[in-house]
Amino acid sequence: MKKILLSIVVVAAGLFVASCGNKQEQAPEAAGDEQQTEAQAPEAGETVECDNFTLAVPSGWKYNENGSSSTTITLDAPDYGQFESVTIYVNKEETSAEKLRDQYFGDGADKEKAADVTIGGKTFKQLYYTESSDNNSDLFTEVDGGVLVVSLSKNLPVEAEPLKPLVESIKMK
Repeated sequence: MKKILLSIVVVAAGLFVASCGNKQEQAPEAAGDEQQTEAQAPEAGETVECDNFTLAVPSGWKYNENGSSSTTITLDAPDYGQFESVTIYVNKEETSAEKLRDQYFGDGADKEKAADVTIGGKTFKQLYYTESSDNNSDLFTEVDGGVLVVSLSKNLPVEAEPLKPLVESIKMK
């Protein structure tokens, strides 16, 4: 009788330990699912934030986690045929948009095409890079504490309309 009782206790203990092991293995998977949900990129209308500003992701745009950091936000543009992505940051070293733009002259910048462009009620100093393979453009405007830089990749000229919802959503901290 003792052997049978001991055998039942051993089997029950083995089943108990085995069932606990299964629960422990499932717990990390569930935690991983929660982490994946938290790490999903912001969608249109959601606010993205960095150290110096926030912005709302416009409809059709996508947050680019790889191009973003604590001081920079990069968004992939919808297919406007104008540019592929936009990187936005604040240069706190300079407070004059014109001076900062002038510092960027050289390295393929085209002074003949440097102009002002108004987007969403803000006037930007524009700078084209025509000698680079990407033909990109930078826009500079003064904000509290520095110069907001909007760097556009690929293709020229820049039209204000596709950038308007993006620029209007930028809020300085």
